[in-house]
Amino acid sequence: MTETREITCQIINIFKKVAVNGSNYLILEVDNDSDIFVFASKISPATWKDLKIGRAYYLTLEEGKGGLNILNSFEVRKRG
Repeated sequence: MTETREITCQIINIFKKVAVNGSNYLILEVDNDSDIFVFASKISPATWKDLKIGRAYYLTLEEGKGGLNILNSFEVRKRG
């Protein structure tokens, strides 16, 4: 089983990318100076619209090849 870790962060920027094989993915720039990769195999593209710049989230990440941070799940952090 893949090890995961949880972080709390705010999205600063979202970059939409296309891989060499033609599949779409996102790179999230977050306030803890990390880049987080979002792949359709982990997070349904239908939910990508719920990732918004300026919003705070609880993210569950796994480490991918070369130490990449890969998003496994996300939840909006409620204020309060």
